[in-house]
Amino acid sequence: MTIPHGWRALLALIPLLAAACSDQVPVWPAPAAQQVLADSLRMAPGDAVFVGGLRLDFLGVSEDSRCPTDVVCIWQGNATVQIAVGLGRGLGFPRTLNTSEPDAQVDYAGYRVTLLQLLPVPRANVPIAPEDYRAMFRVESLED
Repeated sequence: MTIPHGWRALLALIPLLAAACSDQVPVWPAPAAQQVLADSLRMAPGDAVFVGGLRLDFLGVSEDSRCPTDVVCIWQGNATVQIAVGLGRGLGFPRTLNTSEPDAQVDYAGYRVTLLQLLPVPRANVPIAPEDYRAMFRVESLED
């Protein structure tokens, strides 16, 4: 069976119309980082550092329900890391990073701060004191 030429163009539009009528929202990619300014920056709660023009404060861990390494869990759990980011000497704007997010990062004023790791790794029946946490961050410039 031969499909007339005009119908071929119409049939080619059907997938496009179906996609346009769906409730899917296009996902726009985050801006690509241009330059890594600090990688594996290790901080203790209360530490503040300047990287480029950015001030990064590690305020602490407000919640930690990560799965202990010596226990079998059905969920990886989550730790909530509190930071502040700003420009200059004053305390910056508070932000929250979660270890359960694939990209635990925040963009601020042309910089990207990514949580790489939170230590120590929890163990069953071994509490972690708030001052014992160490967070590792990467700081990148988003500008040319």
